[in-house]
Amino acid sequence: MNKIVFLSLGGIGIAIALISAIVLGQFPNMIQKQVSKQLVVSECSEDYEKFLAPNVPIYLKFYVFHVDNPEAILAGEKPILVQKGPYSFLEKRVKEIDGYHECGDEVVYKETKTYHFDPETSRKSASLDDVVTHINVPAMTVMGASFHLPQKGMGQIFRSLFPQLATQKTKTTMFLNHTVRELLFETYPIEFIDDLNSVLAQLKQPSVNLTDFAFFMDKNATDEGEFRVHTGAKKIKNLLHIESWKGSPQVDFWIENSTCNNIVGTDGSAFPPNVKKNSKLEIFTTDLCRSFPLVYKEKVKVKGISTYRFVIPPEAFYGPEKNPENKCFCINPDPKTCNHNGLLDISSCRQFAPLVASSPHFFQADDDLYNAIIGLDERKADRYQTYLDIEPITGKVLSAFKRLQISAWLKNDYSIEKTNTNVYMPVIWVEEGFTLTDELADEFKSKVTKKVNLGSSLLITALIIGLLLIVAGLGLFFYNKFQSDVQIEDPRAKVMKSWRPEVTPDLPSNSVAKENNSQTKF
Repeated sequence: MNKIVFLSLGGIGIAIALISAIVLGQFPNMIQKQVSKQLVVSECSEDYEKFLAPNVPIYLKFYVFHVDNPEAILAGEKPILVQKGPYSFLEKRVKEIDGYHECGDEVVYKETKTYHFDPETSRKSASLDDVVTHINVPAMTVMGASFHLPQKGMGQIFRSLFPQLATQKTKTTMFLNHTVRELLFETYPIEFIDDLNSVLAQLKQPSVNLTDFAFFMDKNATDEGEFRVHTGAKKIKNLLHIESWKGSPQVDFWIENSTCNNIVGTDGSAFPPNVKKNSKLEIFTTDLCRSFPLVYKEKVKVKGISTYRFVIPPEAFYGPEKNPENKCFCINPDPKTCNHNGLLDISSCRQFAPLVASSPHFFQADDDLYNAIIGLDERKADRYQTYLDIEPITGKVLSAFKRLQISAWLKNDYSIEKTNTNVYMPVIWVEEGFTLTDELADEFKSKVTKKVNLGSSLLITALIIGLLLIVAGLGLFFYNKFQSDVQIEDPRAKVMKSWRPEVTPDLPSNSVAKENNSQTKF
């Protein structure tokens, strides 16, 4: 009976442990396949509505630099800047699907973004009517574009005529005063436009129709062009990878026929599932007209959900001397201007305006850029670094903050007023980001995290039970064997037990004497 019991326990334990171990080893693949089916972009997918219109609150926050000493700057002194903001806007995104292609593997859409000022998440007492002294970017754009006029020597002629005409006739200066609302979305008039067109007419060049300017003019309630992205229907590893933007798989802002023009990666809203620490992730941003690599930094929790934090590495903004791969981003004829680490010349995708992009307050940039400005904050990663917190199983981004600073390269070539300065002067920086709400975090946990944890727990429990049954069976086996060994006796022990020597009882001494006397008489 005992033999049957321990054999049964051992057999059942082995079966349970073996099956549990096999399923546990395949469990991640099983989960991945299930998740992949749900992530494919289609009208039947569970998250299709969220793909069309994300329900997470996204905020776009602007920080504007007020120039405190404009006249001293032109004389060659350090700029003194005062940061104002944030001026926060709630961002709404809605995609309009144009169609599916390649047997459903690609979807074409345009995404409209709308911004609404939100006083509650802005700086206290912040108003869009705050007046800011800022550099004249339209004038700098005109001066920068003059270096790209078609005929040789025409740019030099333009730069000798336009500044004098603009400063004398319309009293144009290098520093202007406008409200924040004018500077961001609502535009202000370009006072020198008639003077500009007068000079262009003398040079027999087309006139300019732009009469107003704002940093984000025509950005509210508009789209950024047509995107074609992979749905993941054929290969889930291509999920949301951008195939083309505005009808092309490349941009034309950088060195011709270079890899810098390639559009690679996603838009940063999500990534293919099964993200590893060494995964090669990239994002394409229309603001900077290029793709950026992402590298793993650390593990973090977002609302109790484990994620991998990926960041844009400092190498992405290095000059060609420090990072040769960035050579094709150097569009300035003088390559020395490209070797500032921490800057990206974006003039080619900003109508030749002498503007550069960097992390806010020159975070991770060369010290000389930071030290050339008075009024910048201490550079800290948690405040000024761009990062994305990605849930590795699904590839969904649960928290992300894109931080970008735009600075103007102020020097005599780009100024309509004579100046002795040569400095990259911060104008504005932007933070666009979100963090999953408690409600959405609970929804994600119930759909993904809890199921994965429950499945893993059940399999591990089953494995432990199987191992315990095996141990119990072995224990019963050895106990039964020990008991059998005790009951089997040695044959020599039986012989010793059956043999007993005869023992003569001791007699008293007087009895012995009597016996001896009687024998003598006889």
